[in-house]
Amino acid sequence: MRNLIIAVALMMSSIATASEVQKEFSDQSNDWKNKPVICNKAHRIIDIMKNYGENPAIWMHGQVQLPSVGPNASQFVISINTETLTWTLIEFMNKHPSGAWVDACILGSGVGLIQMDLIKKPGIAL
Repeated sequence: MRNLIIAVALMMSSIATASEVQKEFSDQSNDWKNKPVICNKAHRIIDIMKNYGENPAIWMHGQVQLPSVGPNASQFVISINTETLTWTLIEFMNKHPSGAWVDACILGSGVGLIQMDLIKKPGIAL
């Protein structure tokens, strides 16, 4: 019973946090910044990734807040060339009914090792 109460309390706190984030995105008086990103059809962005000899190394399912649409499912991918150490952070969006992502944006790129502080915790497969 105690575990159930704790679980419900955690769910309620995450709902409050999500609604606070939603408010931040919808509040026009805040200091949010916009920046241009390079977007195109997903297959063209994948071609750019291949031209750099990069392969997907990390996939993360997520969602983004679009101003006129609201929350939208997306997938973030880090592609890496293990020889030249180039990497690209790509966001895929607008999922087709077939399951393929229609569009993609390059959110960032660079050269060098990717530093990750992976702490092993129970229940997290690393």
